[in-house]
Amino acid sequence: MTLGKRRVAVQRVVSSPIAGGNSRSLSHPLTTHSPTPAPHPQVAAEAASFGAALLLDLWTGRLQANEQQRAEQLRGVIERLGPA
Repeated sequence: MTLGKRRVAVQRVVSSPIAGGNSRSLSHPLTTHSPTPAPHPQVAAEAASFGAALLLDLWTGRLQANEQQRAEQLRGVIERLGPA
């Protein structure tokens, strides 16, 4: 996958009625941006799992009761994902 900018050659045909209808080819580079890369599947899965657990705690009113468990879960997530 290519990140950042890449140059693409584009060719257009320009016809001008003022110039007698002669068409001429213009070729010039355009700068395009690659789409933002998707997050790594493991990062997305870990974030979704942790977020779901937090939402469940919030909805069931057990956010304070499970605070220690969520802290341990978050530390485990960070350890599994490793350094950037």
